[in-house]
Amino acid sequence: MAVWMTPDELRDRILRWENPHTDFKETVDNDIELAKDLVCFADSDGGQLVIGVAEDRSVVGVPDVDEGRYYIRSGARCHRASREELLRLFQAARSLFYDEQPLPRLDLADLDLDAVSRYLRDTDQIDLDDDLVQLLHAWRMYDGSHPTVGGIVLFGRRPQTALESSRVVVGALAGDDIGDDFVDRKDVYGPLFSAVAQIETLLQLHLRTGHEIVGFEKEKREEIPMAALREAAVNALVHRDYTIPGPTRIFVLSNRVEVRSPRRPPNSVDAEAMRAGVHVTRNPHIYSRVVAAELATRAGTGIRRITRLLKEANGTSLGIAISDAEVALTLPRGPR
Repeated sequence: MAVWMTPDELRDRILRWENPHTDFKETVDNDIELAKDLVCFADSDGGQLVIGVAEDRSVVGVPDVDEGRYYIRSGARCHRASREELLRLFQAARSLFYDEQPLPRLDLADLDLDAVSRYLRDTDQIDLDDDLVQLLHAWRMYDGSHPTVGGIVLFGRRPQTALESSRVVVGALAGDDIGDDFVDRKDVYGPLFSAVAQIETLLQLHLRTGHEIVGFEKEKREEIPMAALREAAVNALVHRDYTIPGPTRIFVLSNRVEVRSPRRPPNSVDAEAMRAGVHVTRNPHIYSRVVAAELATRAGTGIRRITRLLKEANGTSLGIAISDAEVALTLPRGPR
């Protein structure tokens, strides 16, 4: 995995020179020697190979940085990494964040500046309304020429047209198996904040809300707390892997609601870590704006909050299933 260093960091590494975790090479003329060096690092506890530094510690550089090739293993074979696979590798190493990547096919007109102004009003940040373009640039929503992934997800005029991975599908099924027939299915359109509101409306159509008498007053009793469903939907949209073209999917089944988000969590976070409140942000620029809108907490306690809400409302437990393909949250429907 490539690691970016500032000039000062590189100079410091050169001054300290080689050690069990650092090796310098002027050029790479022999693939076998390169492979041997990498295997040596892999068989110990890791390290970094710096190419383009001579024995006299002068920086000679690399003639063509685009000549480097990346390979990944898929099943029983290795193949050259695609652009999307490379982006996922760099995301995992946190050397870049996909939500700050520009979308060259788009321009400023694809961002809804009125939506930005409404967001500022709703989040009590109206004092930032002086120069919206500069603000979007500072938020990594616009790079000066093109909207970024985060900009389109949050403030795009037509996010699903511009970015296929921003699609959301909400479906109600006849039984308790996702292979059952749909009784209703909707594609959700619009930027993230609008999508969350639409998801909530669609879920309310298919979940029961009863009442019980407490004292002399009626109290609403939700089959699944809407706050928990909203938290699960926001969690899926904010933390999903936007390099994967598939949609975020939400299924209402006869005994549960499932919220399915493409790709496993970053940095080897597993179900146990999620329940414990371990928080690794995949899309920090999207996340920051959602936090400001009070749809998420900066502490990253969303999963713990869903768990608490389910237990308090109907004594059920949140299910978490993680595979290479997706993260699936299961919220059981309460007693009928």
